[in-house]
Amino acid sequence: MPSQVQPSKALAHFDRGTTLNSPRSALVNEWDEYHMDWHRVLQSKPALAAEYQQLLAEIHAQGQKVDAAMIQADPKVAPILAKIEAMRKPVAAAVGSSTKPGLSK
Repeated sequence: MPSQVQPSKALAHFDRGTTLNSPRSALVNEWDEYHMDWHRVLQSKPALAAEYQQLLAEIHAQGQKVDAAMIQADPKVAPILAKIEAMRKPVAAAVGSSTKPGLSK
């Protein structure tokens, strides 16, 4: 049985108060279609998914180096960066998982 993909909640806030035929609603629907296809492709191509995960890990490592340099330049930014990192964790967990939210096998 093919994977069943549920529409993304990512743009739920964006679609508040729109009608089914509004331009904003169309954009949300297009985003959902893109999002579902993106997940299907990564699920069907494990090598591509692994390469993508590796790139994300490299980006994260580079970001940590930049954060460390910022703290070294101005230690007052440390609490700000800690808050930003705390906000990133839920997103990183969702992006880094092999089964994305809204997908079922």
